[in-house]
Amino acid sequence: MWFAVFFWTLALYGAWTVVRQGVVELQRRLNGPPFPMTILLVVQNVEEEIEGLLRLVALQTLSSVRDYRVLVLDMGSTDATGQIVQTLMRHNGRLDYVSLRGNEELVRNVTLRCLDSPRVSCVYDLRNQDLHSGVSRDIAELCRE
Repeated sequence: MWFAVFFWTLALYGAWTVVRQGVVELQRRLNGPPFPMTILLVVQNVEEEIEGLLRLVALQTLSSVRDYRVLVLDMGSTDATGQIVQTLMRHNGRLDYVSLRGNEELVRNVTLRCLDSPRVSCVYDLRNQDLHSGVSRDIAELCRE
């Protein structure tokens, strides 16, 4: 009895997911693709959080109808932040990494990626530890639009 209830619950969930994905795909085709999105993450010495954050962002954007890129702008980390991001880049074709040497390079990159690009851009300065918690929630909302 318990197994049957569990089985039917999974079957209903699977059917609901297929219908939902079909509706989303149909809406996307009828409305045309939304503007592509670039997510800029400005980081410095965040080796303890970066892998989890990037995996969460990848999970949040998995079913997105938007074309998106995630760009990690590293402000001279002295820990393993860069190596972690570069390892994750091998598994995620939408992830890029740039190592910067100062604020002038940061301004140039943000201008190039945000102002001179026909993409919707989101910039998160994760050098401030208080911003980490809201990033994935914000990105999940943007990907649903």
